[in-house]
Amino acid sequence: MGYIENNLSKDEKVMGSIKHSWAGIISIFLLCVIMIACSVVVFKLDAIVGLDKRDKGKSIEILQIIIGTLIIVLSATMFISQIVEIACAQLAVTDRRILGRRGFISKRTTDILLSKVDTINVKNGFFGAIFHYYTIEIVSAASGRMSRAERATMMYGYVSNATEFKKIVLETIEKVKRDEQLAQAKSLSEAMKAEK
Repeated sequence: MGYIENNLSKDEKVMGSIKHSWAGIISIFLLCVIMIACSVVVFKLDAIVGLDKRDKGKSIEILQIIIGTLIIVLSATMFISQIVEIACAQLAVTDRRILGRRGFISKRTTDILLSKVDTINVKNGFFGAIFHYYTIEIVSAASGRMSRAERATMMYGYVSNATEFKKIVLETIEKVKRDEQLAQAKSLSEAMKAEK
C-alpha cells in the first residue's frame, strides 16, 4: 500500500482497502484467447471458405495478414494493460477521506473527503459474476453548477471485496457524522454553561 501509506496525514487511520481478484486475469485471458482464435480464422479464411490458392489474390492475402496481426497485437496489449492496471491500482478509506491511485506510467490520483462522497456503485458483468469480482465506482458530491461528469469519480475494476469495502466506507461516513454531531453538541453545551 505504498501510495496510501505515504499520503496519510498525521493521526489518519486506514479503515479498509480494496483487494484485487486475480481471477479477473482469467477473464481477460479468455477474451484474448477468443480474439486470437478470431485471428486464426482470418489467417485460414481461404481454407475455411474453400478458396483455391490460385483464385486468391495477393491483396487478400496481405489483408488477412494485416487484420490477423492487428487482432493479436490488440489482444496482447489489452492483456498486458489490464494486468498492469490490477497490479498498480490502490484504493483505501481512512477516517477522513477516500484516496486512490491508478496507473503505472501515467498516474491518476484522487482524494475525496468522506463528507463529499455522493454515491458508491458496485457492479459486475458476465465474467465478474462467474469469477466473483466487481467494479467499484465512487462519485463525489456536486458543488455549485457542477454536472455529474465534472465531479471526481474513482473507478476500480477486478475488486474481490467491493461490497465489504462499500460497507466500510458507509460505516466510516456514519461514524464521522456522529463524531461531528457529538463535538457540536459538546461545544454547544459548554457555551451554554459558560453563559450561566
